[in-house]
Amino acid sequence: MKRWLIAALVASCGGGGVTPGLDGGRTDGLPEDSLVVIVAGPLNANFHVAFQSGDGAWEFATPLSANQFAIHVTGNRYGIAVMCNDADTQDVQMLFSTVLEEAHPAFTARCGGDPPPLDHAISGTIGGLTGGGYIAQLGSTPLVDHTGSASATYAKRLLDGMQVLSFGRFKAGGQHVDKLIVRPPILVSTDQVVNANFGNVEAVPTESRSIAVMGAGSDLVSVSARFTPLGGSSIDLTSATAAPLAFELADATQWRTGDTAALTLQAADASNGVRHVSRAFFDRGDIPVQWFPVLPAPLDAALVAVPGGFRATWTRHPTATGYTMTLASGPTTGGFCNPACAPRWTLDVSPEWLGATTDLVLQTPNINELRSLGLWDSSLDMQTGVDVAWTVEGSERRLDGFIYAAGRVGTATPL
Repeated sequence: MKRWLIAALVASCGGGGVTPGLDGGRTDGLPEDSLVVIVAGPLNANFHVAFQSGDGAWEFATPLSANQFAIHVTGNRYGIAVMCNDADTQDVQMLFSTVLEEAHPAFTARCGGDPPPLDHAISGTIGGLTGGGYIAQLGSTPLVDHTGSASATYAKRLLDGMQVLSFGRFKAGGQHVDKLIVRPPILVSTDQVVNANFGNVEAVPTESRSIAVMGAGSDLVSVSARFTPLGGSSIDLTSATAAPLAFELADATQWRTGDTAALTLQAADASNGVRHVSRAFFDRGDIPVQWFPVLPAPLDAALVAVPGGFRATWTRHPTATGYTMTLASGPTTGGFCNPACAPRWTLDVSPEWLGATTDLVLQTPNINELRSLGLWDSSLDMQTGVDVAWTVEGSERRLDGFIYAAGRVGTATPL
């Protein structure tokens, strides 16, 4: 049968209800079997949507209005490419899935927004250090300094508005935070000086807990632990490779309702194969006293350039719930992200779209097809003569909150 897929582009500032999908009861006058795709975020004239029904040719997504596009899907399998570019961002997002798996595919546009908000200078002195340096999370801006001195100065810029500032002191070696300062949100509306001293009472010792690694073999193992205060950005409390492995978490006196923690254990082999297991915790009481994470089996992958794109070949993982390939070229210069902007392509593929094949093949669309339709801007091209950094990953999300993933990283040269 033929289905109609409606891409509703909803600006980040609001609105745009999601119409019902396969369950009927539509009120928008569209056929009962219409599907909805939402692309949230600011949009500009250099924003385009293309689609592919099954393995057919790529086509325009037909505008229904300023914010809606209709695409025709015959059968169950479809592909969508969302392309946007401006002075700061060159971004391509691709999804290959099925009607049964993704009745309402969703994207977030990362270009075409308003000019960046005002920013202000923030500077200060960090004292009470013990030879390992410090880490800070100043709003959305991270800062790491492995100074061996007892104090250090910093200078950054923060966006206008309410910001949460966190500071962690590294033990010797710079892998574990032994004291943490979490400040209440402050209003950043002018340049200001913010100091922190780990000798003061607001600096609270972190708690260290152990990890028993299982299934790593001879791979290089690392552990990371992140703490995210309510309304703020996450700060790394652990980023360690030295045995015996342990992770840090914020003291119970610093943990408020709405704070979260995330633990990740990763193993990497000598040829850039990477596998990891992670879990987020929303209640401090759920964090284990000793963590016994089991790593997934290693997976292999290879990526080659093909005319108009790239192709990764792999052996399918029997329990994977999705596959992702990312490609990044650059950097180039321009805009607010100066000195570096770079084209970035992301491709997500569902197991049902792949079908029952044993071998896994992830391939980008031939961009020359999209270029011939007038939907592709040259700023999205992977740069000639510049290696493309790539990752290919298969992941499994479980109901108990754990995420298992394995893949490979490398570089490739575009044709």
